[in-house]
Amino acid sequence: MFSVGEKVVYKTNAVCTVEAVETPSFVKESDKKYYKLRYLFSNGNEVVYVPVDSDVNIRGIMSKKKAEECLEMLKDKPASEFTTRQPALLAAHFQQMLSDNSVEGTAAVLKEILVREKKCTEEGKKLRQTEEHYLAIVEKALSEELAVVLDKDIFEIKGMIRNAVLGE
Repeated sequence: MFSVGEKVVYKTNAVCTVEAVETPSFVKESDKKYYKLRYLFSNGNEVVYVPVDSDVNIRGIMSKKKAEECLEMLKDKPASEFTTRQPALLAAHFQQMLSDNSVEGTAAVLKEILVREKKCTEEGKKLRQTEEHYLAIVEKALSEELAVVLDKDIFEIKGMIRNAVLGE
């Protein structure tokens, strides 16, 4: 169980703070507890309620050691070379890689798309819409989490990620 004030990752795409563990007023079962999560990098006042006993993808934020290992993995591990012309198959490929809500899965998708983006740029092409969609999701998610863990600005982290992947 997570504690109030703890940072968590919700569904591979958002760093949140556990604001409360409570039974919201909209819940009929008065004994059912929910995490009240506030998005850490949101400009609004957005919160989400996740049942404490749910199997919804929520995990604790990575450690500093894991963050450093993640940056090394982005640098050293080869990118997947999955190719297809069918957007649905490409989306399924990315979803499968992200299905376990792991840092490794998110980093692998990000590396694959960044490598493909560089190749497209060199050929005077653009990423496909599916790739752009997943790039936005995984880059945001990993950048946010690394920024919190390493106590750095999110734009600095994005540069560190691109440098690790592309050697820029």
